[in-house]
Amino acid sequence: MKLKKFNEFFDSEELRDLPEHELMKLTGDTSYTFGNKIDYDFKTENIGNFITKMSDIHFPFMRAFSDASVSDSGEISFGNLKVYTKYDEDEKYYNFITESKTHLLILGVKINDMNNYDVYVYVDDVKNKEEIETFEENGVTYMDIVDIITDIYLPKAKELGLEKIVSYNFDEFISKNN
Repeated sequence: MKLKKFNEFFDSEELRDLPEHELMKLTGDTSYTFGNKIDYDFKTENIGNFITKMSDIHFPFMRAFSDASVSDSGEISFGNLKVYTKYDEDEKYYNFITESKTHLLILGVKINDMNNYDVYVYVDDVKNKEEIETFEENGVTYMDIVDIITDIYLPKAKELGLEKIVSYNFDEFISKNN
């Protein structure tokens, strides 16, 4: 007779048969469970892979920019926000834009090389053109971008009343990862 630990009584068949899923659930690390669908090892990099990695692992709201780019109008509106993506051909930046009637919040990402990016956060008060804030870093890693979004972009979005962007796709993210 095999004795079970208390937590094993609640394991689903999937968790019992595939112990790596249990480890993923316990640690929250989902990076190795996606197989060959997306290159999570940074062997190749393009903006599609970048958005998918960001939205699947760290920030589910990044899916809004992907959804906007495939919509007929090229943007999504919800609440008081409009979300869209613009590519700057000259500077080679992908600009993830969140716009309200009062503010413009942009996350700009330029893919230089494997796990090497230039990134900026731009905040503009639409009514007062003198109130512009910028943050820029060159040659950062993927994890540096995660930190920049966590420490600069998200607090700015909440401060400016653009928190609806932060909750975009969150329910789907939770149900997919539970």
